[in-house]
Amino acid sequence: RMHALNDASAAWDSLRQGEKMKNSTYLQKFKSVAQAYEQAGGFLGDAGTKHFPTADEREEYLAVRFLVRSDPKRYHGLVAHVMNQYTCGQNIYPTTLSKAYHMLVNYKPLVAP
Repeated sequence: RMHALNDASAAWDSLRQGEKMKNSTYLQKFKSVAQAYEQAGGFLGDAGTKHFPTADEREEYLAVRFLVRSDPKRYHGLVAHVMNQYTCGQNIYPTTLSKAYHMLVNYKPLVAP
């Protein structure tokens, strides 16, 4: 059991969207690795809260993690925008995995004139 948890934890901790990975492939892999991690006994949620997350908290944790671990070459601007909005008092972080996926799929990077 501990070996399986260690392997699942390593996969979860290293999961990122690759430069050439399609968003749909990233979503499938993300869900698969998250499920394997939980089944091995891993904890999905804010470990600092010291309580088992509600379904909504778990979903929000997954959504934010999915966003911030997206391909930085394609989505750095999106992640920075979301972070900056939060700093200015507007929380536009995704609250569900489907919303996070929607953000990636529909993101249009700014192009300098």
